[in-house]
Amino acid sequence: MKKHIITGLTLLFLVLAATAAQAAMTTANFTGTITAAADGNVFGVSLGDTFTWSATYDLETYLASDNWLVIGDSEDMALSVTVGSRTFVETDDDFYGSGDFGAPVLKFDDAGTITGISFTVMDTDNGYQFVTDAWDGTFAIYLLDDEGEAEDNAIVEGAFSFSPAAVPVPGTALLLGSGLLGLLGAARRKKA
Repeated sequence: MKKHIITGLTLLFLVLAATAAQAAMTTANFTGTITAAADGNVFGVSLGDTFTWSATYDLETYLASDNWLVIGDSEDMALSVTVGSRTFVETDDDFYGSGDFGAPVLKFDDAGTITGISFTVMDTDNGYQFVTDAWDGTFAIYLLDDEGEAEDNAIVEGAFSFSPAAVPVPGTALLLGSGLLGLLGAARRKKA
């Protein structure tokens, strides 16, 4: 009996410690729509297809940053966008880790809601550039010319709204911990 109580209390402590350590991490998921797509584009998308964004960030860092947050300030933060057959991640950004105003960047309003994303990927191997218009919820993918410059017409464009489903990470840890404690209690009752 005493062994079960000690095991239960240890498990509860570990769950609460993990929750406290990750208390500020939040994941926001966005879904958008392809608004223009050239026939046979390398991403395999068409007009009306969907694409997704996911951002995991530290709310405490945001609160201390005048409403700007550079993803990459911490290994726990992440940003990705999936367009058709390709997923871009934060380290793909051309300005990732480039100093005080590195990239990608999330912009927040005073309530802590994401209002903009800045993300740029120059893929010279495959001949295109991915660019978000940071503040109006659009992105465009341009082909590169022979000099590596983006052409005028985008081959793919998309739009999304900044009303994500924010998922606090600690809630997941708390749910897991309460489930484990429930299983421990059920096992204890079964033995009795």
